[in-house]
Amino acid sequence: MSKTRYSKISQYLHLTDSTNAPNKNDPNYDPLYKVRPVIDLLVNNYKTVYLPGKNLSVDEAMIGYKGRVHFQQYMPAKPTKWGIKIWEVCESETGYCVNFNVYTDKKPDE
Repeated sequence: MSKTRYSKISQYLHLTDSTNAPNKNDPNYDPLYKVRPVIDLLVNNYKTVYLPGKNLSVDEAMIGYKGRVHFQQYMPAKPTKWGIKIWEVCESETGYCVNFNVYTDKKPDE
Protein backbone atom coordinates (compact mmCIF):
# COMPACT_ATOMS: atom_id res chain seq x y z
CA MET A 1 0.00 0.00 0.00
CA SER A 2 1.37 3.40 -0.90
CA LYS A 3 1.94 6.16 1.63
CA THR A 4 -0.70 8.42 0.08
CA ARG A 5 -3.30 5.64 0.13
CA TYR A 6 -2.52 4.90 3.79
CA SER A 7 -2.79 8.62 4.61
CA LYS A 8 -6.19 8.88 2.93
CA ILE A 9 -7.52 5.78 4.70
CA SER A 10 -6.32 6.98 8.09
CA GLN A 11 -7.72 10.46 7.39
CA TYR A 12 -11.26 9.18 6.86
CA LEU A 13 -11.31 6.18 9.21
CA HIS A 14 -13.27 7.01 12.37
CA LEU A 15 -14.48 4.71 15.12
CA THR A 16 -16.97 7.07 16.78
CA ASP A 17 -19.19 10.00 15.92
CA SER A 18 -17.37 13.21 16.89
CA THR A 19 -20.63 15.14 17.26
CA ASN A 20 -21.42 13.08 20.38
CA ALA A 21 -18.11 13.90 22.07
CA PRO A 22 -18.36 14.02 25.87
CA ASN A 23 -17.63 17.20 27.79
CA LYS A 24 -14.04 17.38 29.07
CA ASN A 25 -15.23 18.99 32.31
CA ASP A 26 -17.36 15.97 33.16
CA PRO A 27 -15.84 14.00 36.09
CA ASN A 28 -16.49 10.74 34.19
CA TYR A 29 -14.77 11.98 31.02
CA ASP A 30 -12.86 9.24 29.20
CA PRO A 31 -9.95 10.58 27.12
CA LEU A 32 -10.03 7.34 25.12
CA TYR A 33 -13.70 7.67 24.15
CA LYS A 34 -12.84 7.52 20.44
CA VAL A 35 -11.16 4.11 20.70
CA ARG A 36 -12.95 2.73 23.79
CA PRO A 37 -15.29 0.49 21.70
CA VAL A 38 -12.26 -1.16 20.07
CA ILE A 39 -10.47 -1.56 23.41
CA ASP A 40 -13.56 -3.14 24.98
CA LEU A 41 -13.95 -5.47 22.01
CA LEU A 42 -10.32 -6.58 22.26
CA VAL A 43 -10.51 -7.21 26.01
CA ASN A 44 -13.75 -9.19 25.66
CA ASN A 45 -12.27 -11.30 22.86
CA TYR A 46 -9.07 -11.90 24.84
CA LYS A 47 -11.14 -13.26 27.72
CA THR A 48 -13.44 -15.47 25.66
CA VAL A 49 -10.94 -16.97 23.21
CA TYR A 50 -8.34 -18.19 25.68
CA LEU A 51 -8.64 -19.66 29.17
CA PRO A 52 -5.43 -18.82 31.07
CA GLY A 53 -3.71 -21.07 33.57
CA LYS A 54 -3.05 -20.33 37.23
CA ASN A 55 0.14 -18.33 36.85
CA LEU A 56 -0.68 -14.77 35.82
CA SER A 57 1.51 -11.71 35.81
CA VAL A 58 0.57 -8.04 36.14
CA ASP A 59 3.04 -5.69 34.51
CA GLU A 60 3.25 -2.24 33.04
CA ALA A 61 4.13 -1.81 29.40
CA MET A 62 5.10 1.29 27.50
CA ILE A 63 3.99 2.02 23.95
CA GLY A 64 6.36 4.52 22.44
CA TYR A 65 4.53 7.72 21.54
CA LYS A 66 5.81 11.26 21.06
CA GLY A 67 2.55 12.92 20.08
CA ARG A 68 0.45 15.23 22.22
CA VAL A 69 -1.71 13.53 24.81
CA HIS A 70 -2.03 14.64 28.42
CA PHE A 71 -1.57 11.12 29.77
CA GLN A 72 1.84 10.55 28.20
CA GLN A 73 4.30 9.11 30.73
CA TYR A 74 8.04 9.35 31.26
CA MET A 75 9.69 6.24 32.69
CA PRO A 76 13.49 6.53 32.77
CA ALA A 77 14.03 2.84 33.63
CA LYS A 78 12.24 1.57 30.50
CA PRO A 79 13.92 1.19 27.08
CA THR A 80 11.08 3.28 25.64
CA LYS A 81 11.19 6.30 27.95
CA TRP A 82 8.29 8.37 26.59
CA GLY A 83 4.93 6.91 25.71
CA ILE A 84 1.57 5.61 26.83
CA LYS A 85 1.55 3.32 29.86
CA ILE A 86 -0.56 0.17 29.76
CA TRP A 87 -1.21 -2.21 32.63
CA GLU A 88 -1.39 -5.80 31.37
CA VAL A 89 -2.47 -9.10 32.87
CA CYS A 90 -0.62 -11.85 31.01
CA GLU A 91 -0.21 -15.57 31.43
CA SER A 92 3.30 -16.32 32.67
CA GLU A 93 3.98 -19.39 30.54
CA THR A 94 2.77 -18.22 27.13
CA GLY A 95 2.82 -14.43 27.50
CA TYR A 96 -0.80 -14.22 26.27
CA CYS A 97 -2.46 -10.94 27.23
CA VAL A 98 -5.65 -11.72 29.17
CA ASN A 99 -6.60 -8.13 30.04
CA PHE A 100 -5.15 -4.64 29.73
CA ASN A 101 -5.92 -1.11 30.82
CA VAL A 102 -4.54 2.11 29.35
CA TYR A 103 -3.34 4.43 32.12
CA THR A 104 -4.84 7.84 31.36
CA ASP A 105 -4.19 9.67 34.66
CA LYS A 106 -4.80 9.34 38.32
CA LYS A 107 -8.44 9.88 39.27
CA PRO A 108 -9.37 11.56 42.57
CA ASP A 109 -10.68 8.26 43.98
CA GLU A 110 -7.51 6.25 43.12
